[in-house]
Amino acid sequence: MRKSVQSYAGKRVILCALGILAAVALGSCDESYTQDDIAFRLAAWISGLPPIDHFPEEMQVLCELDAGSSSAPIFNVSGYARLLRVDRNSVSSLAKGEPGSPYEIGGCFPCLQELIIDRFEFVETYYQSAADRKRIGLEKGFDTPDYVFRDRYVSETGLYRYELRRRTRSPEACVPFDDAVERAWRHSFSPVNKPELEHFWRMYNELKTDLGDRCVVVSRISDLTAPYIFETEVVRVGSEPWRLVSGFIQRVRERIVQEVDSTVVAQSTSYRYLVHAADGRFHRRASCGKTGLPDINRILFPTTAGVR
Repeated sequence: MRKSVQSYAGKRVILCALGILAAVALGSCDESYTQDDIAFRLAAWISGLPPIDHFPEEMQVLCELDAGSSSAPIFNVSGYARLLRVDRNSVSSLAKGEPGSPYEIGGCFPCLQELIIDRFEFVETYYQSAADRKRIGLEKGFDTPDYVFRDRYVSETGLYRYELRRRTRSPEACVPFDDAVERAWRHSFSPVNKPELEHFWRMYNELKTDLGDRCVVVSRISDLTAPYIFETEVVRVGSEPWRLVSGFIQRVRERIVQEVDSTVVAQSTSYRYLVHAADGRFHRRASCGKTGLPDINRILFPTTAGVR
């Protein structure tokens, strides 16, 4: 009997020690940590996972604060800027040619949706070159398909403006666009997978009648000049472990702001609670709010047919 009690006590000591070690090991991890190791497995085994739709108190406060969506139509808009993942990409750095996150390529190639269907005069955005993305990806050890490391219309990291121009106005400016059309045409006979050219070729054939004697011209710019900026972000706003299991609150936001004073004219916000499930990934257990604004042409309405 005494031996059994001692054995049970010994197991409890071991479990407690392991639990402390797990807590220490997990204390500094964040949403970027995805390694499947013994500490995460142990924490999940000891604590279990929170039930689905478990809302931490801090997340309930955030949900009541600003989760949801709101927008109002804005008329007479000449063009807009698009900045994806502003939490990962610095506009000032990109303007200098310094890359940000390799996950976001940027650009709007071939921009036919924005310039012909949506009828904006121009779109401004960043672009990250294939060389920069490949270099950063290799440094971080990403297992990325080769087709990702190909350039799309431009080949240097920076800020760019895309717009339509008539060939009679500046025929030399249409040469890059015509080269892209030829590459897409040649690729249409190839078995090699190049999604960006396949997408371009499909849209070009659908819209070439509307395109007429115009082409898409892209110009390097030193700063954004668009009156409105569409931006997205995904950020961690609070650490919320479940017992020994690592967890955090994530905010996902899309918004359109006025460039002149950063006034928000449209916004969608959602919050997510994620915990590590000992399989190398964080899993969502609860969420609130709305993810994603309506299509931008249902918020910003252009002034012209998009011809300069």
